[in-house]
Amino acid sequence: MLFFREGAGLARWAWVAIWAGLSVLAGCQTQTAPSAQAQKPAPPPEELKFDDAAKFLAGVKGRGESVYRGLESLPAWQDHNTQMDSLWAKFEQTQLGPARDFHKRELTPLVQPGPFVFYPFGGPDVVYVLTFYPQGKTYVLCGLEPVGSVPAPAWFKGEHLAETFGKVRESAGILRRSFFVTSEMDKQFRGRVTDGLTPMILLLLSRTGHVVTGLRFVNLTPEGSLVAYDQPKPNGVEVQFRRADEAEPRKFYYFSGNVSDDKMPHAGFIKFVESQGRSDTLIKSASFLLHWKEFAKMRQLVIDNSNAILQDDTGVPFRTFKEPEWQVSLYGKYSRPDRPFTGHYQKDLAAAFERPGGAKDLGFSLGYGFGRRTSHLVFARRPKMSAQAGGGKPGGRP
Repeated sequence: MLFFREGAGLARWAWVAIWAGLSVLAGCQTQTAPSAQAQKPAPPPEELKFDDAAKFLAGVKGRGESVYRGLESLPAWQDHNTQMDSLWAKFEQTQLGPARDFHKRELTPLVQPGPFVFYPFGGPDVVYVLTFYPQGKTYVLCGLEPVGSVPAPAWFKGEHLAETFGKVRESAGILRRSFFVTSEMDKQFRGRVTDGLTPMILLLLSRTGHVVTGLRFVNLTPEGSLVAYDQPKPNGVEVQFRRADEAEPRKFYYFSGNVSDDKMPHAGFIKFVESQGRSDTLIKSASFLLHWKEFAKMRQLVIDNSNAILQDDTGVPFRTFKEPEWQVSLYGKYSRPDRPFTGHYQKDLAAAFERPGGAKDLGFSLGYGFGRRTSHLVFARRPKMSAQAGGGKPGGRP
């Protein structure tokens, strides 16, 4: 089964028909309490339809006026709700909780973060970029997987719904290992489960407690400008979201495409990233692409445009971070990369970790060696961005 974008023939007709039927039912129910409705009017469906889809897909109970509300009684969704709650609770306990503690304990005292966050090769990884850089107003991620489309209610029907939800949970592999496996994504997000990453982005935004307030599909011009673009296949999606206690929405961008040197200039990607201002950057589980000569322009973009970089060894080579341009803090324990990346072992990084007092505790497992070997992070920042308050002092390179 596939998700279908609105306006696609039969899928559009099914969306409208089911939406109308369930909206009428919801309208009849709300008439029983006119005073409550008058005090707090429900937002029109057009404003929250993407949040409705996100919650239903994530196994989170939606609002009473949601077009999906009538489908929440289905046994398949009830089971999905239970299993997603269990998966997320374990993920919170073992991963997100310790990662938040790390951010508060180690990162917050060192820098004053900015509004733009860049996460090259991040795919749909909403959870870690929001955990390590929760202050962002604009997030830009990229990957090879297609953008995909928004699930319509008509998609969530049929005798195979339980199997479909099972595949959705399976595709959320980040909840079990802290990253998405490229080979699995190539199958799951190209037709086996969904037709792209948009549904997973919505799911993870919902599970992290955010409200999706808008969504549009976009393309990038060669000059790096955004243009709205629905058909046939956009190369980007812009999702507006906010926390429950926020008034102003933030923006999350995912762009699909090859960002190697011979491909990236044609997409206007570099210009778009630069137009957002200097970034706080996250890189993890990135297949060591920034070590390759074919990604020299992306590597230079990260180096030149970043005020701070939080990464594992798959990010820019450690030799990049030289004083006095960079100050570096190390966390965890570095070990030799697994196959097929053993050739990317960095002796200078190993030496830095092995020096007495060279690294502090990380407190959780992360990256390719998840659950099998020790994990590490490198936090590099430019001295001028170091925090002057909060009791922390910038740490120099070991």
